[in-house]
Amino acid sequence: MLPQLNKAQFKGKIFMVLLFALFCTIVVSYARYREAGRSYLYLTMGVQSENEVVMAQLFYNIGRGYNQIDSVIEPVYSDNTVQKVSFRLPFSKIDSLRLDPINEAGIIQVEGLEFIGYHGQSLGAVDLAGLTPIRDIDSISNNQKGLLITATSKANPDVSLLVDYPFPFDGTATQLDWTAIIIFSLQLFVILTIGFSIPFLITSRYQKEEYLPPQPE
Repeated sequence: MLPQLNKAQFKGKIFMVLLFALFCTIVVSYARYREAGRSYLYLTMGVQSENEVVMAQLFYNIGRGYNQIDSVIEPVYSDNTVQKVSFRLPFSKIDSLRLDPINEAGIIQVEGLEFIGYHGQSLGAVDLAGLTPIRDIDSISNNQKGLLITATSKANPDVSLLVDYPFPFDGTATQLDWTAIIIFSLQLFVILTIGFSIPFLITSRYQKEEYLPPQPE
């Protein structure tokens, strides 16, 4: 049989419920804070290539040079339609960027490259004239739409462009809506407290009803 809860035990249980709800609220709110402060690099381009889908890869140097871990890969349809490719940037300062717009031979029409905040606000555009070819590019020229790039036709090309921008770019500097974050945290705390309390209160009520000590006759 379950023991009857006295007043001190009941208060202790309520305190544990509140503490657990607060802990969960802090964890979730911190994750939301990091996401709300995150930035993106939007690449607007069209691609012509043999395969239906190609891969665009962005390398970000955060003090460890360019490597596969510090990079993000996004698929691109090679049907020559203009697409917006969104690269999620790290929550840290970025020293430089390298863009590999395609992982095979093809023709690339770059129309825009811009840093965007979590709420869609522009954080700065990249001058396309400042995209410097590193390797495996046959030609690069300006046109009315932006930048026309012809990637080399050799097998397994490594098409790379260096992004010219006034670095370092602070990926943590996005303006945060603190009011929204605080309201979200308070609402989450109330919901979690109620959700965690209901099973406990029901169990405590049953204990009180079923396990009261017998009354003297």
